[in-house]
Amino acid sequence: HMQLIKNASKQERIFLACACIEARKTGLPEVDIDGVYTRILSMCRLNSEEPLVFTQASAAASRLGAVKLIHTTDGWRHRKRKVSLNVPPDDLVHAFKADEEMPWIYQQISSAIEKD
Repeated sequence: HMQLIKNASKQERIFLACACIEARKTGLPEVDIDGVYTRILSMCRLNSEEPLVFTQASAAASRLGAVKLIHTTDGWRHRKRKVSLNVPPDDLVHAFKADEEMPWIYQQISSAIEKD
């Protein structure tokens, strides 16, 4: 799964990091996509990154689910669809450490993991 994370698109890497951080902040292993999306918006703005629109985030979640990096549920309301990581958070930290395109992802996710 490490290679899948490293080869993930920019949108998918943002989604993965924000899903991990959202789960850590809420203390829940399963979070709804709306919460992840809210975190995506704030993280992108904080780091001068163009934020994803909701459909991009939802598509990223679907692609990540297809390769089994996350689990997704099909909710009757799209924004309440649940997602959970299917990879250890420490592996995400390790994979994002070498992300030259978006070094802020490593900083944000490692900070969230260290607080545990």
